[in-house]
Amino acid sequence: VGDIENDPGSGLFSLLNLFPSPYYLWCLVVVGVFIFLVTSADSASYVLAMMAGRGEENPSVKSKLFWGMAIAVLTASSLFSESGIHAVRAVFSFAGIAVFFILIAQMLCLFSGLARHNK
Repeated sequence: VGDIENDPGSGLFSLLNLFPSPYYLWCLVVVGVFIFLVTSADSASYVLAMMAGRGEENPSVKSKLFWGMAIAVLTASSLFSESGIHAVRAVFSFAGIAVFFILIAQMLCLFSGLARHNK
């Protein structure tokens, strides 16, 4: 418990140390996290390329590559900055606020469309 309180990121590895042969479990966890991150970045670059292409279902490889590199550069610059992970948390908090307002606007559009449909 002391490890988790000092560094929450190490909590999973502290838990894995309780199992027999934790090295293999560590490798499995690292591979799983890597697959998750790569899949998420690929999906994000695809969606951004699709949005930049005005909804084109099959955006060009150049566009997907541009957005993938943009995501990678922004992620690396925020992680390797002096504030490190705190900068990433601040960006996500700010983005969460923006998403909140977008969702409110979507709800208003939904209710407006439903009201027009029921007339």
